[in-house]
Amino acid sequence: MANADSAVFRPHSQALELATISDANTIQFWEMKTGKLLKEISTGSTETITKLAFSADGNTLATVGKTSIQLWDVSTGSQRPGSPFAGHTNSITDVTFSHDGSQLAASSLDNTVTVWDVAPGKRNTALTGNRQAKQSVAFSPDGTMLATGTEQGTILLWKPSAKSTLSQQVDSIGNLNNVLFTPDGKFLLVGRGDGKVLVYDAQTMRPINTLSTEKYPLLIPGSWSIESLALSGGKLGAGRLDGTIVFWDIKTWQPLPQPFIYTPHDLSKVMLGADGRVLAVTGNGDKVLLWDVASRKSLHPIPYTRDESQIARPLDLSPDGKMLAIGQCSTMKSGVCVPDQIQFWDVFTGKMTAHTSPKPGNAISDLAFSPDRHTLAFSNSDGIILWDIAQHRQQLALPFRPDQSQENIDYSIILFSPNGNRLVYYSSPTSAFSFIIWFLTLQSPEPLVQVFNEESFSQGNIAFSPDGQRLASVSTPISSPGRSILTLWDLSIASWQERTCTIANRNLTVDDRNQFVKGGSSISNCPDVVA
Repeated sequence: MANADSAVFRPHSQALELATISDANTIQFWEMKTGKLLKEISTGSTETITKLAFSADGNTLATVGKTSIQLWDVSTGSQRPGSPFAGHTNSITDVTFSHDGSQLAASSLDNTVTVWDVAPGKRNTALTGNRQAKQSVAFSPDGTMLATGTEQGTILLWKPSAKSTLSQQVDSIGNLNNVLFTPDGKFLLVGRGDGKVLVYDAQTMRPINTLSTEKYPLLIPGSWSIESLALSGGKLGAGRLDGTIVFWDIKTWQPLPQPFIYTPHDLSKVMLGADGRVLAVTGNGDKVLLWDVASRKSLHPIPYTRDESQIARPLDLSPDGKMLAIGQCSTMKSGVCVPDQIQFWDVFTGKMTAHTSPKPGNAISDLAFSPDRHTLAFSNSDGIILWDIAQHRQQLALPFRPDQSQENIDYSIILFSPNGNRLVYYSSPTSAFSFIIWFLTLQSPEPLVQVFNEESFSQGNIAFSPDGQRLASVSTPISSPGRSILTLWDLSIASWQERTCTIANRNLTVDDRNQFVKGGSSISNCPDVVA
């Protein structure tokens, strides 16, 4: 026998049958009470059979070669229609039937899990949402979930019907720089390094459109990259590195007649007010440029301090488009600006209305308005500070990281969920891609489950779905800098609870719930436990 998995008992067998595989790739059925050979099936396989697996009713047997699987009708000894199943590019490591026998799943060293529909003998889906070699696979009792174990010791939960794990990765050719959901949650927009914006169906993740800026003259050679996206008032704005800002109507995906031009050209960020009226653009210039989008009139530019390092200063436009917050320099260290002061500017008058220095000498790395504009979150070396704008005082402080396990990660970028209940804190482009999600509605805000860390990726960018239940990210493999990954993350507590309950197949203890979801003691128990 090739290995221990080449011998399996047949379920529901009155004769207590054991199936084995001989060195000649012949399946042998033995009666365990007497040791009698009951029958043999010659597979004719050209690949060495390494594993056997019965369906739950014992009527179908799967034989596993290196990269293909054959299904056999045990009673007749004939091969099932649609067999063999193929498609893996590296060794299959495990195979399992769903409880009702309708599906077969296989894990492989090619980093994928494949699910086939047994009756028609067709591949249902290939699950590719994690780039680790898969060593084992198991269906949940109700067949809606798969658990896989990876070569690196990670256990992954999959939902085959959604073709996703807790995260779903979609390969895309070329550099992906930024990501954004449309307000209705139907579409996901991704800015690419070749001057194009990809439009995906946010549910199926199928590409449905490509918005190109090719017809607009390039102002700086080689600067096609879409550096920033902004969406408001039914309009999508895409800022190209050369300073060209193109708008599209998101109902028709048709471009508006003329682009806006950021004259210093080296563009870094595009922002829109909630009604799409105000456009704010920054880059390598010494001012934030502002426009009234409808009239195309320039508004008062806002001073934007830079020093010899040319590091961009943190800034954000309030959701209503009336206020601009900028991390400005009030301290110099060895000739380098330390942006430790926050200035608030009136967009329409161009006048500074307030300023504060929460901790002089402690540089502010990023800042962001809450959706209701009442709070400004900013990050420094101490962590994240939530600042009451009206009262000019600190509301809350969140630690730099929830534990000391990520000391090598440079967290710096802040983003609120659309309802303001969650806040994501993610790494700078120069650091390994990692992010932390905080629940702000708890009495003592806590991070969601764990730090999400992709050590082999860098240059990340993140966007919340409108309901805050999903997160989209783009990141670049360090080993393949020209090829980025678009990933969807499921943040729904109900979804996490459903998956945990299904896999556990029992009611969860308070400790269980706290382990999988912070604040889990307040979450209801498993509604339907499979007996």
